[in-house]
Amino acid sequence: MSNLTHKELPAHIEAACHTVIGRAIEVHRVLGPGLLESLYEDALVYELRDAGLRVDQQVDLAVPYKATTLRGQRLDVLVLLKDGLRRVFNERSPLARTDVHGRHDKVTSDGISL
Repeated sequence: MSNLTHKELPAHIEAACHTVIGRAIEVHRVLGPGLLESLYEDALVYELRDAGLRVDQQVDLAVPYKATTLRGQRLDVLVLLKDGLRRVFNERSPLARTDVHGRHDKVTSDGISL
């Protein structure tokens, strides 16, 4: 896992995080509390795309486990940055991670492999 601190993040990652947080606040401000999670997710995806970010929604995550691959984990929102790196934004987990579970990730045809 990378030892970057908040102040050491590259400017494009800092800008993307700022956009995601600002747009998430906007969604909550407009919709308020109490709606289904899927509505907030759809609104956030709309906002992020409107902001010019490349976003995938409900992305399957393949997790390697010993000699097999576990399936069933799904990411709510995946932001694809210009440098080819992916950032996860999931309503049920910390707002942003620099990579999936602190490891290098790559997008495959059936989701993301670690």
